[in-house]
Amino acid sequence: MWNARQRSGTRRPPATAKSYRRRSPLQIVRLVLFPPVLAIPLIAVYCLARDTDWRIVTGYLAIISGTTYFLYGRDKKAAQEGTWRTPESALHLAEFAGGWPAAFVAQRKFRHKTAKTSYQILFWLIAVVHQYLAVDYMIGWQIAKAIPAWTETLSFPR
Repeated sequence: MWNARQRSGTRRPPATAKSYRRRSPLQIVRLVLFPPVLAIPLIAVYCLARDTDWRIVTGYLAIISGTTYFLYGRDKKAAQEGTWRTPESALHLAEFAGGWPAAFVAQRKFRHKTAKTSYQILFWLIAVVHQYLAVDYMIGWQIAKAIPAWTETLSFPR
């Protein structure tokens, strides 16, 4: 138990109690859903690497993932120091370019951008877009090919 002298100046429990930190149900859901969400794009990347030069595919993913992770780390450090921040649009662009798995890892590692709901909504929308693109690529772009025909059937009032 803490005594009064230990409590003054800090609100945190001792370092030994850190391992007992509870995770919220939303954090648990994110951690459980991440592997399956990552599986579909990984399968699509495998198919793409099989059809093209695998060094280009893996090199691109390594560069964009490393860049995304670096941007998150730099932004977290800048936030702590009160210096110039990386714009959220740059973080989202890196995620959209294929670095969203690295962004997920960086968010957990640096505890950065995890509490901002509007940011998380856009982050997960980007992840969903990658799911769509991965599935559509694996089925020969059948969904994308059907969109023009579907839009022609729509009738808009004039």
